[in-house]
Amino acid sequence: MVQILCRTLTGRTVTLDVDALTTAGSVCQASNAKEGICSKVDCRVLVKGKQLAADDVLPQLAAGAEVSVLARGRGGVIEPSLVVLAKKYNCEKKVCRICYARLPLRATNCRKKKCGHTNQLRLKKKLK
Repeated sequence: MVQILCRTLTGRTVTLDVDALTTAGSVCQASNAKEGICSKVDCRVLVKGKQLAADDVLPQLAAGAEVSVLARGRGGVIEPSLVVLAKKYNCEKKVCRICYARLPLRATNCRKKKCGHTNQLRLKKKLK
């Protein structure tokens, strides 16, 4: 058994007892248990700057070695056809300069009566 220092999700450093067959997943569960964090939180373990999979066995660590436990960020890429569709319905619009009504791209006059169906339209500003 070797004691290692584990930096947890909350930023605190706790000591954990590990043996030669301890996996990265069990280190994550043990650190979350000591901190009182729900075990359903998906986390990853970094040892010497390298990320370990949940079923990987920890390499031979000296006593007092530093191990980091970080939350796993979930995300991904939006399908390109969905991006085009979202731009069409949200970004590619015209705006009335008087009443600020959002209008379709092909519009020539505003549909609102309060601005007198004016033809003073501009393209909607692009998001940065």
